[in-house]
Amino acid sequence: MNWKKIITWVSIIGSIASIIGLIYIFSPLKENTLKLDVIVSSCDNLTIFNNIKEPEIKAEFEYKGNKISKLWRLNVVFKNVSEKTIIGDGQLKNILFDKLVFYVKKEYQIIDKKMIKSDFNHTLSILSNDTLLLSFGQWRFAEQLEYSLYVTTELNTTPGIEIFYQPKDRQIIDGDINFVREIQTKEQELITNRLGLPIKKVVYVLFIALSFAYLVVFLIIIVSNIIGYIRRTFWITKTLKKYNDYVSIKYIRNKDILEKYLNKPEVFYDWDDFKGNKYPNSWGLDFAHTKLIKLILTILILSILSFIYVILIFDLIQLFP
Repeated sequence: MNWKKIITWVSIIGSIASIIGLIYIFSPLKENTLKLDVIVSSCDNLTIFNNIKEPEIKAEFEYKGNKISKLWRLNVVFKNVSEKTIIGDGQLKNILFDKLVFYVKKEYQIIDKKMIKSDFNHTLSILSNDTLLLSFGQWRFAEQLEYSLYVTTELNTTPGIEIFYQPKDRQIIDGDINFVREIQTKEQELITNRLGLPIKKVVYVLFIALSFAYLVVFLIIIVSNIIGYIRRTFWITKTLKKYNDYVSIKYIRNKDILEKYLNKPEVFYDWDDFKGNKYPNSWGLDFAHTKLIKLILTILILSILSFIYVILIFDLIQLFP
């Protein structure tokens, strides 16, 4: 293997290592779609004494002066999990309507709400017993709202996330509203979040520059290998016989050297006395006319790696802090 092959394979190995490093450092990568999670984290039965069957005991419940039979308190979290800002007002808004609407199935009625936590200014209102309206300005990544919703129902089952239903019409441009039963896993923390903002920016710039450099190198190697293969194939067709005659005469008394160079112009180096064009060389792998499949496989691998780096560069630019 000559030095050009070594450079090529080192580039490939280095690129794979850098891809693995990028995935490890920056994972999970940000998705392109907007995502809003609606999570029911807990559910409490506030009228559980109605289940007592003793005839001497009777309990009646009221909520704000209205008699009720079954009342549940659901803790609901609304969270932006898309690493993008959801904009609800102005010319740059990325929701389709003025407000986000959350619908409740007809078996349930929302009679009240209480805010537990809010990371940004907003308004959550009960339009009717089965509809919630949420208006806001900007909703950044990881910001969340937490509410207690007081729900009545005649059903005997414990309500959960199934009280909501997804309308047919989408409400977020290039985004989705997901209804999740509960928070089951701890959110993964990015390693780069532990770095200071200036250091984090430097790291991103270096990786973007490194990715772009590898992309340029791969494209050069692809073009070089294609041109080199065409030139070598043309040379072999026109000049190989003349080269073999020259080597046979030059090393007629040394069969070991003759065997080393005969039909192997890629390893021959003494072209000074050769009457013709020397074997063409280029920066890349040396493919003879009998190794077309190797050329195709190499170009395919390099093209896939180049495509991966294009995606990485765009993702890193979008992730830039």
